[in-house]
Amino acid sequence: MQDTFKKLSREKREKIISAAAKVFAENGYYQANVAEICKEAGISNGALYKYFKDKKSLYISTFDIGTNALRKHVFEKYLGGTDSIYVKLHKLLKGIVRFGKKDRREIAIYFELGSKSMNTFATVLSTKIEGMAMEYYTNLIEQGKQNNEIDKSINTEMAAYLIDNNINMFGFSLYSAHYNKRFSNYFQPKSKKISIEKKIQITLDLIKMILR
Repeated sequence: MQDTFKKLSREKREKIISAAAKVFAENGYYQANVAEICKEAGISNGALYKYFKDKKSLYISTFDIGTNALRKHVFEKYLGGTDSIYVKLHKLLKGIVRFGKKDRREIAIYFELGSKSMNTFATVLSTKIEGMAMEYYTNLIEQGKQNNEIDKSINTEMAAYLIDNNINMFGFSLYSAHYNKRFSNYFQPKSKKISIEKKIQITLDLIKMILR
């Protein structure tokens, strides 16, 4: 991201990043076309390269902005305060649903990091978002131990990892037909559709099993 981008109005910055997120989410990094991003954002190709060194720089900036939005609007909002650990997690899952409806593209971009072709990016970018999640889940578990809500003998790092995995699977199921079907196959195999509320409750029950 160049200084010229930072000097743009907030509205124009958001329009460019929103356009980039849309195209990256729909087509993936390698198939995303810079000209399409520029058309979506209402700017010229030349202007984009004044704001970002190349497509890679634009992708990383888009990912970083999405990660910051996730931190602010989901993790900080729902994992703070004095509620019990399970109330916080319930609010977090509902918050992820709301965030996914508004910023579904951010989930799609994160989801793509799991593909082999994105290994170069995953090494750097996954550390940012996973590190953020690990920080919040680790603190949540430690608070739960201090408040006698969970067993103090539980390994904090292992529990945080398992919580992260379960919440990731929940988040992916909101975006991916495969992961949504995976949920149904395990917990509601005779039905074509599993409700979000049921997925939230199942995810909470799985986490409670981890923390007992």
